[in-house]
Amino acid sequence: MNSDGEGGTQSLFGELLVVRQTFQAHEQITRLLRAVEAALAREPGSPSLLVMSPEDAPRWLTAQKALRRELKLKLSDTPLDDVVKMLREQTEVDVFIDHAAFNEVKISESIALNLPDGQYPAHKAMQLALEPHQLAAVLDDGAIRITTAAQATRFLQAVVYDVTDLLRSEDDIATLISTLQENTSGPWRDIAGEGGTLSQFPVGLFVIRQSDAVHSQIALLLHELRQAKKELPKEAAKPLPSDLETKFHKAKSKDEAEALERLILTFVAPNSWDVSGGRGLLRTAEDRLIIQQTKAIHDQIDQFLREYQQAKP
Repeated sequence: MNSDGEGGTQSLFGELLVVRQTFQAHEQITRLLRAVEAALAREPGSPSLLVMSPEDAPRWLTAQKALRRELKLKLSDTPLDDVVKMLREQTEVDVFIDHAAFNEVKISESIALNLPDGQYPAHKAMQLALEPHQLAAVLDDGAIRITTAAQATRFLQAVVYDVTDLLRSEDDIATLISTLQENTSGPWRDIAGEGGTLSQFPVGLFVIRQSDAVHSQIALLLHELRQAKKELPKEAAKPLPSDLETKFHKAKSKDEAEALERLILTFVAPNSWDVSGGRGLLRTAEDRLIIQQTKAIHDQIDQFLREYQQAKP
């Protein structure tokens, strides 16, 4: 069941996630999981990944490029519909007016826009001309939609952010979430009851569903945090002893791997594992053990496995 109390369902059976949803929702879920998988394979702190299909990506990138294009503009009580035609010609992407949103708040599509003579990136020109009238430009399926500021906040895009390089302890996770939510315009659903969402993966990934404007703010904020981190003394940037590391161990067989999983969870720092409320993770994949733990506990596991091998007949 979704957060609104209706819709699809999801159930967890062991390590299997069973989802009952619409075909469109399944496509979105698939794209999200692929983006998360891609993010896991990248270096910490890599650029964010948009959750979209391969077919959507080229259109989105074309529109993004168009928004960065430098335009020579001067608007003096220029009707919006004329500005739209001008933008289409200069950006070479589709620019259109959200008729329904304009009608809802009774704004004329010929509203007069003003902009001092100058050279502007397209997105900045639109922002300066539209904001005084509570209007905004948003990306919509590879095109640029001119809509109301209120409606713009409803166009939410999911993005996966790798923030591993900014996290050094569990406390940092809560601090970073608060920083992002308190220093961006939002709104955020868990604060205001509506708006964007932020979901956290244990491996240092944030999946954020927000408007284009807020994603821009998030990207800038993360950049500033990383710049500030670079300026810290080297001693302060060293990993803390509690940082988790991932290691792999090969067993003789799948059965032995599963047996070792049970033994390690029972005899090596039992309270440190996720099944007991801790942070450590231990999973098996065929004849391999995949373990995420602190260095100190990894050392204990290595010692346990050596003693286990020595004790085998």
